[in-house]
Amino acid sequence: HVLLPSLESPLVDGRGIDSVATFLLAHGIYVTVAAYPLVPKDQVGFRIQVTAANTDEELEQLNTTLTKLAERFQVRRKT
Repeated sequence: HVLLPSLESPLVDGRGIDSVATFLLAHGIYVTVAAYPLVPKDQVGFRIQVTAANTDEELEQLNTTLTKLAERFQVRRKT
């Protein structure tokens, strides 16, 4: 596997993108929003940039926050 610094997570229902972005920001995670009509409706979601400058603690915070997000919102899963 190749580790890419950009993580994309499309939502099952893109109409919730504002709530998702607000949730992530409230948990200290800044994301780039990919909202309709900038992207097709089935690709609405968010993008996260991870770099070598991120600490282990920041990556753990990201993992914990994304786990909580997946429990609250419908994130499209890879098939």
